Amino acid sequence: MQCLQGSQNKLPGAALNIFREMVADGIQLNEITIVSILGVISQLSALRPGQETHCFALKVHLMKDSLVNSSIIDMYAKNGSIESSQKVFEQLQDKDTASRSAMISGYAIHGQGK
Repeated sequence: MQCLQGSQNKLPGAALNIFREMVADGIQLNEITIVSILGVISQLSALRPGQETHCFALKVHLMKDSLVNSSIIDMYAKNGSIESSQKVFEQLQDKDTASRSAMISGYAIHGQGK
């Protein structure tokens, strides 16, 4: 998967461009792709693409996946929006270990680990 390779090769901008091309071309994306690109977005400290990816995940019904949810929580925290992390977390019907761990990590990033 080219998107993931870009992330691993320290080329997050290239990975984000490939992701955008995939969306524009109407390629059906899955949970793995979304989780991968959210990691890339976290490396870029780019809130807007993160918000767009969150909206895309909602649109294509990928928010039922625990890993997608925890990755979105993590992405918002790493991009400086702990409030958005909290909102996503609070809206989860099933708060599992992954989502709770993402929130704990987010609070720690923002100096709220107590």
